[in-house]
Amino acid sequence: FVPWPPSHCGVSYQHISPRSKVDISAACVGALVIMDGKICLEARVALGAVAPTPIRARKTEKLLSGKELTSALLEQAGKLASKESKPISDMRASAQYRRQMVAVLTRRALEEAQKLA
Repeated sequence: FVPWPPSHCGVSYQHISPRSKVDISAACVGALVIMDGKICLEARVALGAVAPTPIRARKTEKLLSGKELTSALLEQAGKLASKESKPISDMRASAQYRRQMVAVLTRRALEEAQKLA
């Protein structure tokens, strides 16, 4: 059973892969926000392909909760999510590239989720 999302909820999934949609992602981010006007009541950020298993960026979620999602805050959230990641280098991407992409993808996912809320 998967419950219906609450009202004023937006979600987004962003990913980077060398060969578009047919390949395993080098980095991916899923975001959910529950908004009350311009204020984020709750945020969830999941990171994939940047740790041994998919992880939640809990510090990033805490940063966003109860605040207005401004461009500056979303940029800060991306940087914090990047620090929470634990990527490795492999044939798909280097650890450094993955960290950079986590910051970008987190910001993009949160922006899109906010627009859909």
